Amino acid sequence: MTDIVGVEVRNLTKTFSPPNGGLLRVFENLSLVFDQGSITCIVGPSGCGKSTLLNIIGGLIPPDDGDVRFTIPGFDDTHAIGYMFQNDRLLPWRNTLQNATLGLEVVHGKKSIFRDEAKSLLETFGLSEFEQAWPSELSEGMKQRVAFARTLLVHPKLLLLDEPFSSVDYEIRLQLENVLLQRCLEENTTVIMVTHDLEEAIVLGKHIFVLSPRPARLVDSLVIEEPLDQREALQMRRSREFGFYLGKLAAQVLKS
Repeated sequence: MTDIVGVEVRNLTKTFSPPNGGLLRVFENLSLVFDQGSITCIVGPSGCGKSTLLNIIGGLIPPDDGDVRFTIPGFDDTHAIGYMFQNDRLLPWRNTLQNATLGLEVVHGKKSIFRDEAKSLLETFGLSEFEQAWPSELSEGMKQRVAFARTLLVHPKLLLLDEPFSSVDYEIRLQLENVLLQRCLEENTTVIMVTHDLEEAIVLGKHIFVLSPRPARLVDSLVIEEPLDQREALQMRRSREFGFYLGKLAAQVLKS
């Protein structure tokens, strides 16, 4: 099956002016193509601009030059983009269920069918007993699960994830990875995910982009051949091919 372009970043240039003076060139003529209905993972050294790239794709900050083009069907809908930041950004005056349904309330209004879906997803994430808990009463891993649920519940066409599972333990991470794989498969969601975890990139990504230090450029890319509908987080890690991919990706990252 031929890959279909979902998001295209073309000749992106971005420079910041730090408070201490000077210029910080993050990108210079960076071009990337993200396939529709697949998961693309982005890895690279800390500070190379991975989060900045997501912010530009998500429309939160403008580039100095270049542009981002979307060819995702239905992308003009108001709830087309779901963005999960590194920081969970839960509202401290809303409990777990209320935080999870925030996006639904903004996009769809308060409807019981969406509230039921939220409760079901929280149960899947092991948070049923904490529906009424405040963010201050949750661990960092629990907060990340609430933020992930909130992001998934709006059923975005494009899902941007910035280190979404960094604070969760191994068992929960496997579960969340499987939820993401299933959601992408069932809803043809285009996913762009930043991660420092090379194993996670191999488990989830169809394409893995390796970026260089600033100004970031594409150093290399890796294609994981395992079809999306045949992936399962733990089994992928145990597969014969996993070590080959991990070694190859690690060599590319070290080379960057």
